Amino acid sequence: VYSSTSKDGGESEAATVGKCILDQISKLGLKNRGVVPSYDRSVGKFVGRELPILTKTKNMSLIIESGFMSNKIDIGNIDVDLDGFNEQIGISILFGYMEARKLLTG
Repeated sequence: VYSSTSKDGGESEAATVGKCILDQISKLGLKNRGVVPSYDRSVGKFVGRELPILTKTKNMSLIIESGFMSNKIDIGNIDVDLDGFNEQIGISILFGYMEARKLLTG
């Protein structure tokens, strides 16, 4: 999961949402690679992988990678979706988002 920092350089709401989503996706057996900041809003520079979409949005944004085209197992899960893997990913994202909203709104 990639996100940007908050304007003061700290953890953003997107990072909090990303962590909650990642916790849910990890329950499916996918490797947890963490939430990686890509852009530091406090200095206006990329600090990781350059993902301009994270700098062009006014609202919270993040990028979720749920598989890799270079991984044969991931391709099998995504391409021939006989066991509902894609739906499970979608539901995990929803549950993670709902959990994050509870944390952020109290």
